[in-house]
Amino acid sequence: MRHNIYLIEAKECVGWDSYNAHVIIADTPKEAREMCPTGDEGMDTWIEVRQSTVKTIGITNRKKEIVLSSFNAG
Repeated sequence: MRHNIYLIEAKECVGWDSYNAHVIIADTPKEAREMCPTGDEGMDTWIEVRQSTVKTIGITNRKKEIVLSSFNAG
């Protein structure tokens, strides 16, 4: 089954011990947002459209999963 590859980025710097971006394989932007791991920034950063952006960057036959996350360790 084919799935979309999404790049999800926080609109603002969220500080230390938090994520600022994810690459996720999912069927919809909503599903991708719900799959995002969180740190100190909290889930609202990824669920709320005013706090993050979602861009489709490809299509794949791979399973739904988190491919890559950018974490600011502090």
